[in-house]
Amino acid sequence: MLWLNADETSLAYQFEPRSGNRVRLPPSRNLDEYVERISLDERRCRATLVGCIAASNLPLPAEPPPQVFLVSRTAAARFVPDPLPADTPSWLTVWLENNAWVTTQLWVRWIRLVHAWRCANAPHARVVIVADALKAHHAAEVLIVMEELGMELLVLPAKLTWLL
Repeated sequence: MLWLNADETSLAYQFEPRSGNRVRLPPSRNLDEYVERISLDERRCRATLVGCIAASNLPLPAEPPPQVFLVSRTAAARFVPDPLPADTPSWLTVWLENNAWVTTQLWVRWIRLVHAWRCANAPHARVVIVADALKAHHAAEVLIVMEELGMELLVLPAKLTWLL
């Protein structure tokens, strides 16, 4: 049995607040001159890392499971060098999409990527994907594809992912 604990995490180009004001105050200056509203574009300028860690009672494959860096096309220049460096690991994939949010279709695409990895590295292992309760993780389309590929899904209740 090969267990994959999968999750997504949002990555910001800069560590800015999600909303509110940005203040850059030089010494001895008036605060009102240096307050600027954070734009919606800046708040949306994020990418998502879809990743997982593997555990097994058998020896683990030498190559780690696939990790996907999901980037919106409009923010690609901030997050991803073009072309990718030659030393980019083979298990790291960059997907340029309309936005950087995980949808059912992108989750199915990631499941198929995991299946290809399993076939190449651990063809006889049964895969169980442990994921949170995001609707895209357990949509009907996902469950059908996972059944076709011989995979199982274990959904964690909401608000528990951080424990893992």
